[in-house]
Amino acid sequence: MINNLVNKITSALEFFGSEQTLDMVQYTLLRDSLDSRYLKKDSDFFSPGQLRRKEISDLKVDYVFENAVLTVKLILPNALFISWSTENSSEQVLDFSSGFKEGVKINVTQEDFSTTIWNDFMRIIVMDNGDLIINDSAGNFLRKDSAPLFRKQGYSQKLEIRKESAIMGFGEKAFPLNLRGRRLKLWNRDADGRYGPGADPLYVNSPVYLDGTASSIFMTFHENTSEAFFRIGEDEPNTIEMDFSGGNDRYYVIFGSIEDIYLSYGKITGFPNLPPVWSLGFHQSRWGYMTSSQIEEIANGFIDNDFPVSAIHMDIDYMDGFRIFTFDRTRFPDIREMAANLKSKGIRLVTIIDPGIKWDPEYFMYKEGIDGKRFVQTPEGDTLKAPVWPGLSAFPDFSSEDVQKWWGQKYDFMLDSGISGFWHDMNEPAAFVLWGENTLPLSSVHRKGSHRSVHNVYGYFMGKAAHDSLSRDPERERPFILSRAGFAGQQKYTWFWTGDTDSSWDELRQTIFSALGMSLSGFPYIGSDIGGFWGEPSPELFTRWFQMAAFMPFFRTHSGKDFRPREPWQFGQPYLDILRNAAKTRYRLMPYIYSAFYQSHKSGQPVMRPLFWMDHSLINSSDAEEFLLGENLLVAPVTKEGLESITVTLPGCGWYDFHDPSVFHKEPMITMPLTLERIPVFVKEGSIIPTLHDNRLHIGIYLPHSDSEFTFTMYSDDSKNSSTSRLDHFYGKLSSGELHLSWRRDGEYDFQYSAVVVEIFGAPVTAISVDSDGKAASNVVEVSSPFNEMQAKIG
Repeated sequence: MINNLVNKITSALEFFGSEQTLDMVQYTLLRDSLDSRYLKKDSDFFSPGQLRRKEISDLKVDYVFENAVLTVKLILPNALFISWSTENSSEQVLDFSSGFKEGVKINVTQEDFSTTIWNDFMRIIVMDNGDLIINDSAGNFLRKDSAPLFRKQGYSQKLEIRKESAIMGFGEKAFPLNLRGRRLKLWNRDADGRYGPGADPLYVNSPVYLDGTASSIFMTFHENTSEAFFRIGEDEPNTIEMDFSGGNDRYYVIFGSIEDIYLSYGKITGFPNLPPVWSLGFHQSRWGYMTSSQIEEIANGFIDNDFPVSAIHMDIDYMDGFRIFTFDRTRFPDIREMAANLKSKGIRLVTIIDPGIKWDPEYFMYKEGIDGKRFVQTPEGDTLKAPVWPGLSAFPDFSSEDVQKWWGQKYDFMLDSGISGFWHDMNEPAAFVLWGENTLPLSSVHRKGSHRSVHNVYGYFMGKAAHDSLSRDPERERPFILSRAGFAGQQKYTWFWTGDTDSSWDELRQTIFSALGMSLSGFPYIGSDIGGFWGEPSPELFTRWFQMAAFMPFFRTHSGKDFRPREPWQFGQPYLDILRNAAKTRYRLMPYIYSAFYQSHKSGQPVMRPLFWMDHSLINSSDAEEFLLGENLLVAPVTKEGLESITVTLPGCGWYDFHDPSVFHKEPMITMPLTLERIPVFVKEGSIIPTLHDNRLHIGIYLPHSDSEFTFTMYSDDSKNSSTSRLDHFYGKLSSGELHLSWRRDGEYDFQYSAVVVEIFGAPVTAISVDSDGKAASNVVEVSSPFNEMQAKIG
């Protein structure tokens, strides 16, 4: 232990210097001193006690025990809200249930030792000892929730699950998708610059998870922001044991189809924000872009190499001494001019924003924060200061609505400077320490409680502050905000990425599961640092990671400053051509991808989905590396070095090869040869895929192999907060060899395409007809089929 501490001090001296290292020592000692004096110690457990009475109404049932009250009610027809309260119940940091005051009428049946609450989605048996047996509407067992055991701070509870259940979610976890057999800590944590498979906890922790079998799936969300531990079948195979260090025992259970589950989860916590369309393109980033001339050189490199890019990210070095909402005017003398120049070339600037405000009496952010009492306090009422990049820094109390408004207004300066997007980092929040938790003292004070209660939602409130301010002007573009830390509900404010991953083949594979787990946890806009943040990927590893990331929601390269640059041309040929082709494929798919984001925004469903979304029998295939992008594309990443072939699972139907639509696969599993040039991608039969080719909109129709109807809705808009938008509804019908395509428009946004081409893939058809509403295609429309030529009727 002593050797480890000596090594940490030596490393800190080499990296930060003596002054900052001394600050780290003093802060770490202060943190321990405050927490030892002011944190309440865990007390003995106590049970709810004996049931005294039941209070039954049309909307809820209250079970009054000796030491606690249990409330069970429906807030939506398929969403159950369960709440335990005791005399020790604390202030609720987040309360999504407050939006459902009236609730939904329930049916109640009383038995000798229990009460049954039921409707078309569920049958909940509440035993007189406080245990809950959760069944589906047919009475099939889903889970048993034992009555909790309480402490003065927090509680523990045991759940009995089905032996076939796969348990998935909990935010960002560096484990396989199915988390059975795992012990999880839910505490947002900076990974100290690097991590690999098996690291826990990480940056985004949220007590949201699916319990699924081949026959049924349901979701649970514990509305508690405190530190928590979950043991999932670790000691007993069919149990979940949980312990929360504080907060109240309140949770939601959501039933129905998987689509219904995410729709209701969105109604409870909020639907994902809809990003501006530019943010779906490729983002280039590196810690170490030090000057305007360097960024302009990078931008010109993309142009010279005919490589599409939508944004360049600026890490902490753009600031004046790491002071947020400032620019170093020596190295970035005219940021507005540079941003305008880049924007004219189709490239946006995104800047990192950290929460730590440098302790500097002459710095406007610090002065305003002190004068307005806007900073996190010690239990003794002093402004808390902890070391981060600027040195000793104060931290805004984002749990205060006044602080949120003050902070949010500062983004106007960045917008006026030409910045288009924002990247929230270090917002767990992180602090530089030499031992123990690398965050603020758990006993430090926020408006909504101690840091122990607010820590996991610090990034949530920071994201809310930025989003609410950036969204207030209807004529502005919708905000793009990327966040490292998060909690349930933050999907309505920010995007996420998997943080400071290692550069390794194992981590490339893990990224798939981490991103899918985040998606299932209600965070649909997720990506990674292509190639890994820490290390130097080989050209092959970088290429395979890039090819995969081109089909993930967020598409960005980023790395540490001490490693080889990763601009695509740095890898030479043939890699540059291969990477360019992958990036251009992403841009060609933009109409399809943007429509998938719109669907997520309206339905709460993830953009990136596991295979069991289409075929529930695959729900226990926790090692499946394939994933779905939207409804109709299946991606098979290559996650091992030097592979010459790959075996791919194709669930539920027939699939076209995206790269060569003349190839059709009906088998549920295929083995196919690999080349470095691309990874396998497939299109579901009966799909309509819109793509963009040199400003020509192509409507690709991948015919079903039997008579059927199929649809797709394409979304487009002007990316403003009050968007002028448009939905193009495509309806296809194949009947006895005849194909009819109907195209209807809803909305006033005008296409900017030079032409529209309808492409037909699949078995030859005997006749094709296309009709439109007269508005959807005022420019030239042609219909083509690679397999047979025929006339098309444009109506």
